[in-house]
Amino acid sequence: MPVAGWVLLVTVAVALIVTATLVDRRGGGRVALRRRFGPEYDRAVAELGSRRAAHRHLLAVAERRDTLTLVALTEAERTAFVRRWQGLQSRFVDNPGGITRQADELVSEVMRARGYPQGDVRERAELLGVDHPELAQAYRQAHTDAQAGADTEKLRQALLRLRDLFHRLLGPAPTPPPAAQAASSPGQPKPSSGSDGPKDAQAR
Repeated sequence: MPVAGWVLLVTVAVALIVTATLVDRRGGGRVALRRRFGPEYDRAVAELGSRRAAHRHLLAVAERRDTLTLVALTEAERTAFVRRWQGLQSRFVDNPGGITRQADELVSEVMRARGYPQGDVRERAELLGVDHPELAQAYRQAHTDAQAGADTEKLRQALLRLRDLFHRLLGPAPTPPPAAQAASSPGQPKPSSGSDGPKDAQAR
């Protein structure tokens, strides 16, 4: 083959590689989707029966997620949610099934407050899987156990899964403004903001 032919062949090959890389970087390629969705990618392949179908589905999910505007909770919202969670968790032993269902509903409420849509659990889990793929399946399982009235041990595990998701959705506690920090007396313990989450004496 003439030298010009080899040059043309190499140029085309490089162009194809660059194009594939750009597509993946934009979130439309298999490598990018697998990286973004983690275990949710393999789950979609198993559920839908092919990589092609999983690719199309996850790309649609990613596009829906990218249209959402998730907002941070205000300090007042965050404090109110933490207090409600603490109240539920403290009553787990007395009513495992009812409390786990209420905890599941509270997580849904937090998701709506953050900007997730009103859709069913399947849709919320898929959208959650874009940002927190390691929590999506745990959320599905916790919801199933909570609504099915599972045995106490499964309900305990469901509550722990919901707690992990709850705190991830809350995000970090707001940082007080510099003036408020300066006003704090040195050596005085700061009041708890709830950032460490509720105690789990009953749900351990």
